Amino acid sequence: MLDKYILETEDLEFQYPDGTYGLKGLSIRIEQGKKIAVLGGNGAGKSTLFLHFNGIYQPTKGKVKYEGKELTYKRSSLVELRKNIGIVFQDADSQLFSASVFQEISFGPMNLKLDLFEVQKRVEKVMNETGIIFLKDKPTHFLSYGQKKRVCIAGILAMEPKVIIFDEPTDSLDPKHTQQMMNLFDELNKQGKTVILSTHDIDKAYSWADYIFILKDGKLLKEGPPQEIFLDSNLLEKSDLQKPWVIEVYEQLKDKGLIGKNAKVPRNKEELFQLI
Repeated sequence: MLDKYILETEDLEFQYPDGTYGLKGLSIRIEQGKKIAVLGGNGAGKSTLFLHFNGIYQPTKGKVKYEGKELTYKRSSLVELRKNIGIVFQDADSQLFSASVFQEISFGPMNLKLDLFEVQKRVEKVMNETGIIFLKDKPTHFLSYGQKKRVCIAGILAMEPKVIIFDEPTDSLDPKHTQQMMNLFDELNKQGKTVILSTHDIDKAYSWADYIFILKDGKLLKEGPPQEIFLDSNLLEKSDLQKPWVIEVYEQLKDKGLIGKNAKVPRNKEELFQLI
């Protein structure tokens, strides 16, 4: 039987070389097959946490577990781990190194020792999914930042990991491509993948996530389903987060007596419109 929690941390601490702490006793459990948002301001520890999930960072103290087993930091174990946990970093330029888009996306599958037919099939599939098939032969250094971002995402998808982590995935994308990305994340989740993202787009996180973790200064402030998190005004103030517009409108409607006090909290504009 598979472990319910695909990723866990226990009292995780991480100290940078300059002595500052990126994480301070962080314990969280991420349920397999869920859509997870990790939220918090700059310096909250989100990226540092993600870099522990696939073994790029090694804890100063505490444990990281994948599928119930504590991570070891031998090369062979890390290679196997990174087949199953892919990270798309916030800075697209730091992740691209191949000459063309096709070469960039095919790099991971080639390293998995797949045959050329399977590599080509995967690359074309993910280029279609991310809307970049027209960039196939384009040099990566000629791409816009938003295009680079989508190439990075395609490169991770081509590896077909069990867990995909996106650090600010919609940063620098226009509204159309942002929605395309969110739709893609939904589709990946329907395929059984655990999808984890950090974002400053509170409205997207609220409507999309199954479960949310709020970090501040390397610590966990609170975790829970989206409605529970975003109805907690004290928590939002402590974590420097704003309420999603859907909840702000919902609360105004309740205060003015335009909807019932026990009306279900809407997750998106469609559910909000049904209440009106």
